[in-house]
Amino acid sequence: MHCGAVANGRNRRLILRVGRNFAARSFLSSSSSPLSEHECFIKEVAKAQPPQHLTQLLSIFTARGKSIVSPGAKQGLLPLTIPLVDQFIHRILVEEDISKPEESSQVIFDAAGEAGKKLYSKGDFARSELMDLDLYLLRKVGLFPDSLERKVIRHIENGDHEIALIAEWGEEQIVQYKEKLTGERRQRDISRGKPRAQASYDEAGLLLDLASLEGTWDESRERVAQCYKDAGLNDMANFVLYRD
Repeated sequence: MHCGAVANGRNRRLILRVGRNFAARSFLSSSSSPLSEHECFIKEVAKAQPPQHLTQLLSIFTARGKSIVSPGAKQGLLPLTIPLVDQFIHRILVEEDISKPEESSQVIFDAAGEAGKKLYSKGDFARSELMDLDLYLLRKVGLFPDSLERKVIRHIENGDHEIALIAEWGEEQIVQYKEKLTGERRQRDISRGKPRAQASYDEAGLLLDLASLEGTWDESRERVAQCYKDAGLNDMANFVLYRD
């Protein structure tokens, strides 16, 4: 997952599948106080500290007219995902700067407030002289799966053998992960001295790796949660299972 035309075959399908399942999604609330609901979800369900600039991200999504959904609407998403807020804000400001007229994009920059000023200034993209949005995002902002997907597909279509070999590696990993997830393999590890809790924790990691390649988050959710329970990580299991 060879070069050229292979991008139109099974290798390209794998790349597209992975990219789609990692695609950025807004996670706003439909209630009258969305910040409270999302802070509560992150603190009480995810057992994590709410991001510093969550308010600004919610304001930006609202200003862009995005659909508003509950934080528990996790269908199709990696069960352990919590968006990286500053990277999302940074990306949105870059996209607004290069795609919208001055007066239109200003609404989004205003919604970003002081947090946005610290992350990006109008004209930064042009001054970088990179002139390719995906390249700018990957170098200056963060590793966004859809940007990585487009870069990989372009390399394969241009006959880049090295990238094609990386894609092929993804197919091989799927086979290897499935081999490691057999009951016989787990029992063999335990009989060789691996603690059951550690074996369960390792199995959860393998399931998540496999799901990331196949795009099967929802199908893996209950089994991943059970592995975390068996490993004594009940909070993690509850978070994986939580949904509206």
